[in-house]
Amino acid sequence: MTTETSETGAGSRRHGVVWSVLAALAILVGGFFWLDNWVRGQVAELAVSKVEEVLSLDSDQAVEVEIAGVSVLAQVLTGKLDGVSAGVDNVRLGDLSGDVQVDVVGIPVDLNDPFDVTDPIDHVEIAFVVHEDSVRQVASLLSLSAVSSVELEDGLIQLGTGIDLLGIEFSLGVGIEPFARDGRVGFAPTTVDVNGSRTSAADLSARFGPLVDSLLQPQELCIARWLPAALTVESVSVVEEELVIVIGADRRIFSEAALRELGTCDF
Repeated sequence: MTTETSETGAGSRRHGVVWSVLAALAILVGGFFWLDNWVRGQVAELAVSKVEEVLSLDSDQAVEVEIAGVSVLAQVLTGKLDGVSAGVDNVRLGDLSGDVQVDVVGIPVDLNDPFDVTDPIDHVEIAFVVHEDSVRQVASLLSLSAVSSVELEDGLIQLGTGIDLLGIEFSLGVGIEPFARDGRVGFAPTTVDVNGSRTSAADLSARFGPLVDSLLQPQELCIARWLPAALTVESVSVVEEELVIVIGADRRIFSEAALRELGTCDF
C-alpha cells in the first residue's frame, strides 16, 4: 500500500514538472511573438519616416509598409533586414504626380542608432507611376496651343491637336517617346500624323522647317533635384496605359546627411 502511494505521488510530481515546463515554454514563445510584433511595428514606423523624408511627403499622407521575412526580431539581431516595401498614393515630384512603390532589399540595422545608418543598403527601387492628368502637362512642353487628346499606347505618349501652317488648318498627332538621362526625364517626338497620314518627325521638319521645329524638339524635366543625390533616374517608359519612371540605387548609403543632399541636373 505504501509503495503504490509513493509511485502515485512521484507520477503526480513528474506530471507537474512537465506542465510547468510546457507553461514556461508557452510564456517564452508568447513573449517572443509579442516582442517580434513590437519590433516589426518599430521598423515599420522607421520605414514610414524614411519614405516621408526621401519623397518629401506631407505628414498626413498614408504610407503602407510591408516587411519581408517571418521574424523581424531575428533579422534585427543579425544586423540586416531582408526587405521592406512601401506604397504611397498621390506623390508629387516637381510638375509630375502619381503613385509610388518603394522596394528596398538588404537594409543594415544599427541597434545603437537605427535612425542614422552609415552602412550601404544593397538595393533600392522606386517605381513612380504618373497619373494621366499629369502626363497631359507634356503637351505644354511641346508648345502645342490646344491638345485635344492624350493617350498612352504602343510605348508612346500620343498627343492630338490642330495647328495652322501658312493659313491652312491641319490635324496633328504627335507620338512622344520618353527617355531618362542624367537625372532627367525627357520626351522626344518620334512620329507625326498629319491629317491622318503618318510621317516621321524628321520628315515633317524637312517639309516645314522652322514652322514646326519648335514642336519637334525633345524636352526634359529635372527629376533628380527632388530626390536624394544617392538615387538615380534609371528609366522611363509607357507600360500599357501608364507612364512609369524607375528610380534606383545599388550599395548606397542613406544616412541622415545623405538624405538631405539632393541631386542636380546639368542643363
